[in-house]
Amino acid sequence: MFYCRIKTLNNKSGYTLVEMIVVVTIMAFIGGVLFTIFSQGLNLWNRANTVRPGINVRFFVEKLTDDLRNAVSYESQALLGSKQAIEIRTLRKNRSQGEVFDSLQSIRYDFDVKRRSIILRTIGYPDLLMDNKKNVRESVVLEKIKNWNISYYTVDPENHTGSWRSSWLGECQPGAIKINIDFDETRSRKITTVIPMIAGTCS
Repeated sequence: MFYCRIKTLNNKSGYTLVEMIVVVTIMAFIGGVLFTIFSQGLNLWNRANTVRPGINVRFFVEKLTDDLRNAVSYESQALLGSKQAIEIRTLRKNRSQGEVFDSLQSIRYDFDVKRRSIILRTIGYPDLLMDNKKNVRESVVLEKIKNWNISYYTVDPENHTGSWRSSWLGECQPGAIKINIDFDETRSRKITTVIPMIAGTCS
């Protein structure tokens, strides 16, 4: 009887020190793996948020370049420009009933300081022909912009010297247009591009 009693006491359930060490080691390993995955995911998310604004700005510059190079003179007006706005008549691709064709449009890119966005205002050819400026389509083409600045290059034919101007008003186009866009308030990131004008420039 005495032997049986001791055997019963020794069979009580519980965790040994070795088992506890194994469990703690496994939990530490799992925690390390989860922390690594979370850290890498956070880095990728931050990198995507950093790269995406730059991609959007470059896409906008490409679209603006197409509009400027397709610009035409309409009613003795080629281009109206200031430091933060530019207005042109340009040919744009339109689609109707499955067909793609060029259509004359009046477009204006303008910087909205309060919204920190670049706004595109478009007037179609029928409204442009009827001088109906009330039917204006407005869309945001670039957001989270700190600032943008436009300069216009002109050449003095007498002195054969060139200079950059802060505004443009004339029947011809400038020799080139320089765009400066600040699009990141935390890192002061900037894109500067010069767009040569192909036709209709002042001689």
